[in-house]
Amino acid sequence: GETFHMVNNKDNSNYSKSELSNIALTRRFYKEVWNERRLEILPELFSPDIVLHYEFSKIIGIKKWKEEHFNILIGAFPDSRVELDDIKVKGNYTFTRWT
Repeated sequence: GETFHMVNNKDNSNYSKSELSNIALTRRFYKEVWNERRLEILPELFSPDIVLHYEFSKIIGIKKWKEEHFNILIGAFPDSRVELDDIKVKGNYTFTRWT
């Protein structure tokens, strides 16, 4: 299989410029969209036809993601916050583990 870089805050020399950009975008997404509920910035972060992969589903598009994922979770857990535990990155692919 492919090797994915584990992100740490000490040494960014192992990452390409694109990977560093994806790391920053991922952190911004969780901080501003999930934790601060700033849905208006989604078009700044993602293409309207983004594909999001989850364990049991795939969601295509920002609007569908807000309707089928975000609004349902926030409706059920209005005080929830996300803390990023790990970010793994390889090229254009970013994987997160959060609590």
